[in-house]
Parts: sequence; structure tokens; C-alpha cells
Amino acid sequence: MIGYFFETVLASLLASVIPILGYLFIIWWLDRNEREPLKLVFIHFIWGAVGAVILGIIWSMSLHGILKFYISNEAINELTGTIIIAPVVEEITKGMFLLIMLSYRSYDNITDGFVYGGAIGLGFGMSENFLYFITAQGDYVSWLYIVFVRTFLTALLHCSSTAFLGVSLGYAKFKPGLQKYFIGFMGLIGAIVLHSLWNASVSFSDTFILGIGYGVSVIVLMIILFITSIYFESRIIRRELSEESQNNFFNSKFLSIIPYYSERRKKGWIDESFRKEYIRVATQLAFRKMQCEQLRPGWRKEVYKSEIDFLRDRINKMDEALAKSV
Repeated sequence: MIGYFFETVLASLLASVIPILGYLFIIWWLDRNEREPLKLVFIHFIWGAVGAVILGIIWSMSLHGILKFYISNEAINELTGTIIIAPVVEEITKGMFLLIMLSYRSYDNITDGFVYGGAIGLGFGMSENFLYFITAQGDYVSWLYIVFVRTFLTALLHCSSTAFLGVSLGYAKFKPGLQKYFIGFMGLIGAIVLHSLWNASVSFSDTFILGIGYGVSVIVLMIILFITSIYFESRIIRRELSEESQNNFFNSKFLSIIPYYSERRKKGWIDESFRKEYIRVATQLAFRKMQCEQLRPGWRKEVYKSEIDFLRDRINKMDEALAKSV
């Protein structure tokens, strides 16, 4: 009996952790223009797996307790909790950390929002999967079915809904005044709706197949959104660095290679001791310029201008060092 219990725990742990960590690595790796610090991505992941889960359980239990005073029918009570309470509570607890981390410089566009929001959603999905796997009833085939559905759909829906909020916050960060708060709020509403529709569609046998189709569609659309955001980032890098050359800030022959991932990852186009740093600084310069253009006059804009000057100076010094080494 004890051996069976430990086998169940181990199988549930492996089934919940390994695929999710694989998803996390893929999301981080695909952000090829300006990869986020892996440590920071993992911190978001841990918040989703631990902090958001604990807060979500506490708040959900509290709201369920209040709900029982007003709804005596247990079936309706349970359905309300699944379709309304769970999506609202879980997306708020997951999104809290995104809002806190939004002030960090590393969170500065929609792709970053996708990575950080997706990391939180995956962390939450991993912990939730483990709880479901370890308490699943039935035979081995039934257990595998639950593992399959939750690994390839439910966990990715958690990832998608919180990534949607992250994208909204990343887009809103440099918008002026009330527009910023409106976009952020609508991002939260969108995340809740995505989550709620999934829960609702798979809660009834008559709509379960439609729910599967809905889940797959949401995941595919979010993947397309992620890939599109990376493509537009490349265009931003190309435009901003081209402008730098046209304005005679640099005479570097290397800047034209930076926007093209397949080219810049090759060795030989620049001294290898400079390559990674050169790519990082040039890419950061392009994004800071774009962000500075969106900011209204004020202290934040001046801070970004100072950083742009610093990054230009850094590139010039690397170009000088490269010229001397030839």
C-alpha cells in the first residue's frame, strides 16, 4: 500500500513537472531577440506554482463559503465556483505578480509580457495538475487520459490566459494616462473570459468536444500572437538600428546583421569575444529608442534618453576595440 502511494506520488510529480518545464524552456528560448533573464522567468514561474496557488485556494474557499449562504443548491454552487469564482480569483492572483514586476526595465514590451505571463500560468498549471493527478480516481487508462488532457490543454490554457494579461500590460506600459489603465484592465477581463469559457465548455458532457476545440483554438491563436510579436520586434530592431546608421551615430558594418537571428547567431561575422555583448547592447538600444518615442516629456523620458546615450557610447567603444584588433 505504501509502495503504491509513493509510486502514485512519483508518477504524478513527473507527469506534472517534466512537460511544464519543457513548455517553459520553449517559451523562453523562442524569445530570441531579447531573451529575458532565466532567473527572472523562473521567479515568475515559482509565483504561479506556489504564491498564486496558495492565495487562489484561500480566496476561493472564502468566496465559496460566502456563496453557500445565498445558494443552497450544491450543484449550482459548484458550477458557479467553476465558471465564475475560479477564473476571477485565479487570474487575479496570477496577475498580481505581473503588475508588481511591470516596473522592472526587463519587462518592456508585449513579448516580455507573453514570456512572464506564460511562465506564471505554467507554474499554476503545474501545481494544479499535480493535485489532480495525485487524487485521480479510476484505473491507469483513466489516469493517463486526465494527464493527457490537463498537460496538453488545461495547463496551456492557464499559460494562454495569463500570457494574454501579460501581453496587455506590456503593451499598456508606455501608453499615456488613463489609456494605460484601461488597456491593463481589459487585459485582465480578457484573461478571465478566456479562462471562464474553457471551464464552462468542459463542465458539460454536451459541450465537452466544443470545449476541446475552443481550447486548441485559443492555444493556437496565442502561439500565432507570440510568433507575430517576435517578428515585429525584429522589424523594430531593423528600423531603429538603420536610423542610427543614417543619422551617423555609427559607421559600424555589424548593425545590419543584428535584426536577423539566423545570421547573428553564426560565428565569424564579428570577433567572438564581442558577439553576445554586441547583440545585447544593440538590441537594447533599438527597444529603448522605440520606448522613448512613446513616452511623454518628463523624468522617465529623460532617463531613457540617458540610457540611449550610454548604449550608443558602449557600441562605439566596442567598434573602436574591434577596429584596433583587426
